[in-house]
Amino acid sequence: MNALNVLNMMRWVVACAPLCAAWACASGDEPATSRGPGVATTGGTGGTGSSTGGSKSGTGGSSAGSSGYSGTSGTSGTGGSGAAASGCTGAPPQGGTDALIDDLEDGNNESRAVDGRKGYWFVFNDATAGGVQTPTGDFTATDGGANGSAKAAHTTGTGFTNWGGGMGVSFNAVGSLNCPYNASSFTGIEFWAKGTGTVRVMVGSAATVPVSAGGACTPEADCHNHHGKDITFTATWQKVTLAWSDLTQDPTWGKQVGAIDPSKLIQINFQAKAPFDFWVDDLAFTGGSPTSDGGSAGAAGAAGAAGAAGAN
Repeated sequence: MNALNVLNMMRWVVACAPLCAAWACASGDEPATSRGPGVATTGGTGGTGSSTGGSKSGTGGSSAGSSGYSGTSGTSGTGGSGAAASGCTGAPPQGGTDALIDDLEDGNNESRAVDGRKGYWFVFNDATAGGVQTPTGDFTATDGGANGSAKAAHTTGTGFTNWGGGMGVSFNAVGSLNCPYNASSFTGIEFWAKGTGTVRVMVGSAATVPVSAGGACTPEADCHNHHGKDITFTATWQKVTLAWSDLTQDPTWGKQVGAIDPSKLIQINFQAKAPFDFWVDDLAFTGGSPTSDGGSAGAAGAAGAAGAAGAN
């Protein structure tokens, strides 16, 4: 091999060295990234690499010089932050002018669509094999409401051997999610109830509802410990009133988040151990402005008669 061939071979090795190093980096393992269900993420913009190839003159003038080194590629951009929980974007709708959540008189599974709210009634249970709960399918109201009204929410359940089951209503349904609702203008909730045994009345908020369902709680295994209070239902209708300060978490399990934040409420649940059979009617917030379903305004009073003219 003559001196010219040796020289050309050395130039080829020098020119390819950066490319070989770049290939070795790209082929290395990269840690996998796990994302929660339904969490949208936006990647950042990659950096721009730039370099002007250098030049090299040939030795002895017998051959053209080899090309300059290739430019170093730009660094990749930083990944963007994840979007808000699963489609629940923007500030929660603000309530405060209409306290009545639902009186069930329309008989369907929708709560009243007023004051920024649009929610639905639902049933839930611990999925014990062989357990039976009513109503089945889409929630429907039952005949025989409180104070002589026509309808109420009613559920029964048998055969659930874990934590039981119950029913609930959301405030701000967005697609398949129950998103937060701002009820900070209200002071608590009230409702009429009857049934047997102890029912835990719980108010779920963004802090206790998992991201996959519309909240902000992680990890999901530690969620669902909603703020609530145990109430003993009786065979006759009774009115129950609960202030936000009456509601606390179970201290023995789940994520502890402090006091409830009424500016980010998601749902109200009524839950009991099986067998259960209980009713709820006229569910409303307390405080705020009077409900629009209240009585009509009284008629204006008649004008008074004109006074008699004075004597001369």
